Amino acid sequence: MSSGAFLNSLFTFPKDNINEEMVELMEPYITMPDYSLESALKTCGQVAGLLSWTLAMASFFAVNKEVLPLKANLGLLEVQNAKASKELAIAQAELDEKQAELDVVNAIYNEAMAKKQDLQDTAETCKRKMIAAEALIAGLQGEKERWTEDSKKRFQSQINRIPNDALYSLAKRTRNSGNIPLTEDLNLIDALTDALLSSPLIEDVGEELDPVLDNVLDKNFVKSGTILKVTARTSVIDFTVTMKGLEDQLLGRGDLLVDDESLIEVLKTTKETAADVAKQLDVADATNKMINLAREEYRPVASRGSILYFLICDMAMVNVMYQTSLVQFLGIFDLSLERYTCRGLYEIHKFLFTLLLTIKIDLSENNITHEEFGIFIKGGAALDLKAVEPKTCRWVTDVTWLNLVALTKLDYFKEILVKVKRSEKLWKAWYEKDAPEEEVIPDGYDALNSFQKLLLLRSWCPDRTLAQARSMLLIPWDNGMQILSF
Repeated sequence: MSSGAFLNSLFTFPKDNINEEMVELMEPYITMPDYSLESALKTCGQVAGLLSWTLAMASFFAVNKEVLPLKANLGLLEVQNAKASKELAIAQAELDEKQAELDVVNAIYNEAMAKKQDLQDTAETCKRKMIAAEALIAGLQGEKERWTEDSKKRFQSQINRIPNDALYSLAKRTRNSGNIPLTEDLNLIDALTDALLSSPLIEDVGEELDPVLDNVLDKNFVKSGTILKVTARTSVIDFTVTMKGLEDQLLGRGDLLVDDESLIEVLKTTKETAADVAKQLDVADATNKMINLAREEYRPVASRGSILYFLICDMAMVNVMYQTSLVQFLGIFDLSLERYTCRGLYEIHKFLFTLLLTIKIDLSENNITHEEFGIFIKGGAALDLKAVEPKTCRWVTDVTWLNLVALTKLDYFKEILVKVKRSEKLWKAWYEKDAPEEEVIPDGYDALNSFQKLLLLRSWCPDRTLAQARSMLLIPWDNGMQILSF
């Protein structure tokens, strides 16, 4: 029993071959009272081991007779699973192939639908423009007929008198025989004033005038062979452009209404009411008000154009090369002011121009106050460190402290010094970040608007101001310029 071959035979015994008959033959021995491990140990240890093995085999059989059917079923299921997996792989390959074909078809379909939509949009645009063009042509044709008729009825008499009035004004004033058509009670000054103001003879005047104009300006007219000298020289009117004046001038430029369908509607309305205008002055006033209201819709464009002109003029303080006249500006405005401006600036000044333009627009719309703008430009440079509240944090520089003191003039920053002192560790940690503009600002200041955050960052970290400003502005310079207001 102690031989290795016997022990090995026990380990390799075919347990699955144990059957009901073998267990029944062992049953009389297993049920004996002294057939136990304790009893066998008293006799011989090797016998005890063999006895324990026989009991284990009997117990194994009791369990294994239920497991064997399951094992047989498992083998069958594994065969079926292998077959099903193979079929699944074949089906998946076919599905992948069909899906690839479907993706190609979908791509072709989507491309075709996109082209279809593009063609539909183009067709719709063309249709809309054709309708507008037909309405415009019809309206203008009707207006041409009406204006022609009005000119014959209302203005022909005046047209006939103009040459005679001019000659009569310049010639010797004698009594009219009655055969020459003249304006009654002709006033020489009024006639010349109307001519000069309705069709200016002189424009773009420089600092000096040609001497040949002296007689016109001095009003030296010949009357009855003598020179009538008027000592009062004509008034010199300063036509220097102002921001508001330029805004109104830009608002009146025709290009702003090109392609605007409201122009067609206004023309149509004007045509329909033209017959009544001559009889009803009230209707004429109402129409004029409607035109003014439609015109006012473009005031934001004119306002920003005015701001843009004065900013371009101010850029001369940055570089003397930036010199732009009003005449040049108006020409550029009609072509494409934005693209010209971007191309006409040095690369280093483009962002400065955009930032200043954004701020000026917000100033004009009262989104930013002049006090805020002043603090953004000067900070605390005008303050004296000895005359302000003493610095409470040693790590804060003197310049930064003065900037913070300047911020307290604004309501939303009036407690900034107290909060910095109270949350000194938080502010210092934020200040020492490589990019504090990307971090949450302590003490709830992260809820400020973009420009207010820029003010705070400019006070703490002037070197990060441009980085913060750039993140607020959208500047695709190659395709024009788009500005995001604060």
